[in-house]
Formats: sequence, C-alpha cells, structure tokens
Amino acid sequence: MINKIKNAIKLLIQGKFDLFWFKLLRKLGVKDMVPPLPFTLLVEPVNYCNLRCPLCPTGSGRLNRKPELMSFDRFKYIIDQVRGYVNKMFLFNYGEPLLNDEVFKMAKYATDAGINVKMSTNAQLLDKQELCDGIIESKLKHLIISLDGLDQETLEQYRVGANYENEVNNIKMMMATKKKANSKLPKIELQFLVMKHNEHQKERMEEFAKELGVDIFAAKTIFLYDTPDMQLMAKKFLPNDQKFSRYEKDENDQFILKGKITNHCDQVLGVAAINVNGDVVPCCYDLFSQYIMGNVFETSLKKIWKGSRYNKLRNQINTNRGQNRMCSICPENRIEFINERKQLKNEA
Repeated sequence: MINKIKNAIKLLIQGKFDLFWFKLLRKLGVKDMVPPLPFTLLVEPVNYCNLRCPLCPTGSGRLNRKPELMSFDRFKYIIDQVRGYVNKMFLFNYGEPLLNDEVFKMAKYATDAGINVKMSTNAQLLDKQELCDGIIESKLKHLIISLDGLDQETLEQYRVGANYENEVNNIKMMMATKKKANSKLPKIELQFLVMKHNEHQKERMEEFAKELGVDIFAAKTIFLYDTPDMQLMAKKFLPNDQKFSRYEKDENDQFILKGKITNHCDQVLGVAAINVNGDVVPCCYDLFSQYIMGNVFETSLKKIWKGSRYNKLRNQINTNRGQNRMCSICPENRIEFINERKQLKNEA
C-alpha cells in the first residue's frame, strides 16, 4: 500500500493525473496538493437569462459583465485542453443554458471526452420536443430543474417571468421523452429553493416530484450576496425554518452567514470556473469576476492553474481566507447543511 501511495505521488508530480489516487491521498492528509489541472470545471455557456430572480446577480441586473454566448468552437477548445483530467463539469453558471442553441452539442462533446456533465435550467424554454430529444441525445449525466412553487402565485414571487403551467408541462414532456427513449440518463433532479413565501409547500413539492417521476428531489437553502439591500432581501426571502437557512442574526439584529470561516478551501485545489468570455475565476462565488486568474483563450488552463495568481490566492486562503470577498460570503467548510437531497428512484 505504501509503495502504491508513493507511486501515486510520483505520477502526480510528473503531471500524470489519477483521480482515485488523488482523492485517496487527500483523505490520508495530503491536503494542499494541487493536481496538474482541476478535476471539476464550471463552464458558462451563456451569462444572461429569461427570468428576473431578485437574488441572482443576473436576474437582478447586477452582473457586471457583457451579455454573451459561448460558441461551440470555443467550448471545444476548452475541452481539448482538459481531456483526461477533468471528470466532472457543471455546464451552467450565471445564465440559462437553454438560451445557447449549441449547449447540447457542447454537452455531448464533453461527455464523449469522458466527462460527467451536469446542467441546471428553469425549464421555461424546454417547450419543444426537439429540445427534450436533444437532452437525451447529448448524453447529459444530470439535469437539475428549478421549481419553487406549486402554483403561479408562489412561483413568480421569486422566479419573476416564469409560467407555472408551462413549466410543469415541459417537465412532463421531458419525463415522457426519457421514458420513451428507455434511457436512464440524465438523472433528473427537481430543485426547490426554500424561502419564506414557499416553505409551507416543501413537503407537498416532494410528493409532486414523485408524481412527476423525477429521480431526485432537493430542498435547497438560498444564497444572499453582499449588496446594499442584503438585509432587506434576507427579511423578505429567508425562511422561518432555521434548518433551511445559511444565515443567523448577530447581536445587532443583522443577518450574517452561520459558522466560522476557516483557512482552507478544497475548491482552489480541484475546481475552476470559466466564464463565457474565457476568464478563469476560482469558483461560482466570485460573482463579479474580482479574482480573474487568466483567460483560457489567451493562456492555457494548465499555465493559469499552476500560475502565480492562483498560487498567491491559495496562499492567501491558507493564511487569511476571510480577506477575500468571495470567501467571506461562501459557506464552503463553514456550513454543513446546504440542501436536503432525496433519491426518489434507485440508482442505475
């Protein structure tokens, strides 16, 4: 066993990546080892949306980036750099993926490269049979569908611009398409953001998820970013059930993130996010691209990942993580409970 561990370390030093051994070494206490490339990527195919959710920087109009679509050729360029290293991809970030007509082509290309691809959608645009077929044909591993209410009035309090009846019909069409294709993939997860105005519907939403035939039901806590109206948004949207809140009140009656910040983060050791324009940022909590590590269309991801900016950030996180704005609002290594996920069907 000791010789196997030594060989694994040697391979990683040589730049030959083995995810199994990397994770094992991490569990054995080798915490700050950086692989040749991240093993998880967030790639943003589009950075605008068809809805106007008030807590989202995109939906609220606060995202300080030019609206763009990523082309398939640019996406392919990224995948060709990470083939053999990355094993998981989130094909979404701050935008609705279905607004990019090439997103299924992207998902299939990544899947064919051996990457497990996950996508999240509000499903408002999933209203054509060809789109449902496209999801099946893309070999997508996991599809998250957001549904935060059991009626129009509840849904649109947060998903501004959404149509409840249309979304439910779209979900049913997606489930029927999957059944007709006799496909086990994608795993379909119905995600319910728990908020003050809808928390009374959580149990009924789980039952509805079972009726729809989805694979997973998730009740998720909401995230508040540090804007001038954060306290106002907290009072309006945070649920009364403290279990489903990442926040608590301090001695000044102000909402703050629960827990204490620690000087460690696994994200900067194995995860990277690529914005629609190619900018590489440490994770999804860098909402306003304040920590750009480089641009993947100008410099290889391997050079960026091992570059001085990333190493400086890693050192900062290990010494004083709280000085970084994105880290100060992040629940990573701070809050144990982020969501409640229930498997409604047996794993394939």
